[in-house]
Amino acid sequence: MPDDALPFVEQPVPPPDHADTAAEPIAPQPPANENTPGPPLINASHEICHLRVGDPDERGNTVKYIYSRDQEYVVYYSRLEYSSTNPKGDDPADRAHRSWLPRVGRRASKSPVDLPYESEGVQAQLSSDPAKRKQLRQLLLPLGTERAKLQALLSGWPRRQSYDSSVAIALQLALDGDGDAAAAANALQTLTDTKLAILNEREVAGKAQYVRFTLVLSVIGLFLLVLAQHNLFKDTGNFWMGAQAGVLGAVLSIAIGIRNKAVALDIGFAGNLSDSALRLVIGAVSGGTLVLLFSTGLLPSLHTLKGEQDAVQSMPFVLLLGIIAGFVEQLVPSLLDEQANKLRDGQDAKKAPASAPDPAAGGNKAGGTPTGPA
Repeated sequence: MPDDALPFVEQPVPPPDHADTAAEPIAPQPPANENTPGPPLINASHEICHLRVGDPDERGNTVKYIYSRDQEYVVYYSRLEYSSTNPKGDDPADRAHRSWLPRVGRRASKSPVDLPYESEGVQAQLSSDPAKRKQLRQLLLPLGTERAKLQALLSGWPRRQSYDSSVAIALQLALDGDGDAAAAANALQTLTDTKLAILNEREVAGKAQYVRFTLVLSVIGLFLLVLAQHNLFKDTGNFWMGAQAGVLGAVLSIAIGIRNKAVALDIGFAGNLSDSALRLVIGAVSGGTLVLLFSTGLLPSLHTLKGEQDAVQSMPFVLLLGIIAGFVEQLVPSLLDEQANKLRDGQDAKKAPASAPDPAAGGNKAGGTPTGPA
């Protein structure tokens, strides 16, 4: 038999004999800070909530920060992070975005994976004991409505850390109160104050958004009106100049009244955009229409210190009419209603019956019977 038929077997070396240390195994120690990721706690009762940063909670959200920890609950901040990946760990959406040929048409709407969906907020994970869990849920039920409103207002808000801390304090007040009326009232008041604070910030952000839309759309509108005046509608009078002045009047009106104007929150993107655009369109149309009313003679000429103003030849008067019409939103509609009423009254007068009985005839035309005294 060859020599390599019998493999060489290395004899294991016995470990050193430490009888005093092998009797008690050393238990793993958790990290000093509970907000740093670490291994889960072991050898603990099922009634104690064990939740660490980086671990998924009962809803599948990833725990990002822990505010307070108790034997029966944990108040924490979590975020749901989901993205579809292939078995190799590469996101196929990245390959689609790196493609040299952009997808158009129907293919553009069919993404290979769903876009990442993120939902974040302050939650409370309760004890796994069914009886205790039901009791703690009853303490949180009065806060459900305000928590839902806050979640909607805080969605996408970049400075939500302080508001999340207030929500966490409210949850802790309700859970530690153990049904106390004063503690429940304080928790609800905390959520109400937090909602009012974020609502005020959202309103200020909505007004700033409205102003940005107004400025951008006004510049675009003036450019289009100048382009239409000098290229598409040449020699059409001062209508387009009045429309341009109307846009400026609308911008002035918005700038003055934005402090007292009720606008949508910054999350109402479409509402603020459509409202600002409609206001500028009204100003432009009103400015051009008021110039036409004076140019056609439907409105009488205005007498100032410089004499009678003509909307056909006086350029400053045309600009002034446009600014006034754009600034006062209801001016031109009221003038148009007045002119419509005049035309309606004139048509009604023409339709009145023209035939009436002749008093000199002494009777009716069918003849016969006198109407005077016998």
